[in-house]
Amino acid sequence: MKIQGRKSTPLGPTGPTGAPVPTEGGPVEEPQAVGEDTIDISSTSRGVGRLKQAVDALPDVRTDRIEGIRDQVEEGSYHVESEELAKRVVDEAFGDALRRELLARGNSAE
Repeated sequence: MKIQGRKSTPLGPTGPTGAPVPTEGGPVEEPQAVGEDTIDISSTSRGVGRLKQAVDALPDVRTDRIEGIRDQVEEGSYHVESEELAKRVVDEAFGDALRRELLARGNSAE
């Protein structure tokens, strides 16, 4: 069946890069060059990056504190307040449980 009165322009084939392939009938337009991609990092992001680098540069172990405690243990003068230690352990465990519960509910514990 042929439709009368309509003229259509056939689409030509394209190559692997999406550029038109020359066909019989005339010159092919070259694709226009696309500009380079750019990234704009906010000042806040740059600040966070600097802070992360500063934290990464800190030592993992506070040797000065460890040496002080080691000296106290060797001298026999190091004493741990058991009630204070127990309170801190319970408080930390409670805080961890609360954060997990909030995260499970989809809230942030910030």
